[in-house]
Amino acid sequence: HDEAADAGALGDALSDLPEARIVRTPGSPREVLQGDTAVPAGEHGEPTAREGAAGIAYPEWDHRLKSFRFPGAVVRPGPAPDGAADWAPRVLDRHTPLVRQVRRRFDGLRPRRVRLGRQPDGPDVDLAAYVTDVADRRAGQPGGDRLYAASRPARRDLAILVLVDISASTDAWVVGRLRIVDVEKEALVILLEALDVLGDRHAVIAFSGHGPRAVHALTVKDFDEARPAAARRVAGLEPDGYTRLGAAIRHASARLGRERARHRLLLLLSDGKPNDVDEYASRYGIEDTRQAVAEARLQGLTPFCLTVDRDAPAYLPAIFGPRGFAVLPRPERLPTVLVEVLRSLVTA
Repeated sequence: HDEAADAGALGDALSDLPEARIVRTPGSPREVLQGDTAVPAGEHGEPTAREGAAGIAYPEWDHRLKSFRFPGAVVRPGPAPDGAADWAPRVLDRHTPLVRQVRRRFDGLRPRRVRLGRQPDGPDVDLAAYVTDVADRRAGQPGGDRLYAASRPARRDLAILVLVDISASTDAWVVGRLRIVDVEKEALVILLEALDVLGDRHAVIAFSGHGPRAVHALTVKDFDEARPAAARRVAGLEPDGYTRLGAAIRHASARLGRERARHRLLLLLSDGKPNDVDEYASRYGIEDTRQAVAEARLQGLTPFCLTVDRDAPAYLPAIFGPRGFAVLPRPERLPTVLVEVLRSLVTA
């Protein structure tokens, strides 16, 4: 399917959200995201990811040389640590009205059952098939045996991976006694409720890092894991390190790319632009992240970024395209807006 059309549809859907703001720039998403630096890793001899004892090495794009560095960054995957068992229930209890609304609205988005006619067996008679069969027999034609109706659940054919920035900058205070990371965690718990109601396959990965050789990717929930375990891991997330965004996106894309769903949504939740202890805080990080997003689109994924960074209009259009992200000026509204973003993306 056409990823540029997908990005436009998602942006149009999200532009109606009162709390979030879509930033638009000239040019189509393809022009912005698949320009002269949109070179898929692995083609023309460029390096692809390589797994070793220290982690998974991913290439990074050097815009000055117009080529890949390898190894660019090493991602160290692992499970997210467990937090307090009573944390998630307390959050859900505090947001009871929102949780009820989320479950009700997302239940309406669940794929319904599809009726299948002319089946060899089933719980119901297919009246149309039965009438046709009677007419055929009266006309001297042989009758058929597919006279029953059945149903099966419809498939949306969608997989969702939520990539969450838990770098040290999320330790900043937002309102009251809540930090950005606290608001992110509350939003994630409520989002997991919504995803559970939807029934689509989904995963959550949190990331941070300390330099190009130690990008940590913590699995909060893998696609085949149950929600209760994930909620406890959300409780254990704490701010740490930096935001080597390109490596995190490549790692998340590799995991999402293994899903066989026709539509695969990569939803990034971040509080700032790419940065690290080295030159990644400069244009190098912006260009590498832009390239990582382009690679994700070339894999058939649909990346979308929701950020609480007010300065995002200065750099995100070049990374995610004109309608590939939304800016949330009030981080404390994140739990409400995140589920609305998901609803808009799913229905776009």
